[in-house]
Amino acid sequence: MSEANGRLEHLEQRAEEVRSKLERRVKVLDERRHHVADVARSVARQPLSIALLTAAGTAVAIFLVQRVRARRTPADRLLRLLESATPREKSVFAQSVQRAATSLAVLAVQRAGQRGLDRWLAEPARSPQPLP
Repeated sequence: MSEANGRLEHLEQRAEEVRSKLERRVKVLDERRHHVADVARSVARQPLSIALLTAAGTAVAIFLVQRVRARRTPADRLLRLLESATPREKSVFAQSVQRAATSLAVLAVQRAGQRGLDRWLAEPARSPQPLP
């Protein structure tokens, strides 16, 4: 019986250790939960400040663009518009590459057309007739 009492005491002691470990883990988890909740609350407040900074930055950018445009005269704007409208002359290399590509495309279309016509106009193949 003393052996059974010793075994029972050992099991009770082990259960108490497990219980205390579980209580510590629950306490740590509870602290983490509170910490996560605090972080979530602080993050939830930040979008307002981010939105205000974004709005202020946008307003400053619009103001600066309007100031730069106000300094330009209408004649400057017209000259810049006309300068960009005039086509630039292509280099000799670019012209030769364009000509070669055009020639290649024309040749390919001609050959494809010729093959199509040859197939369409070709006589049907005669099957060999058996000898008598």
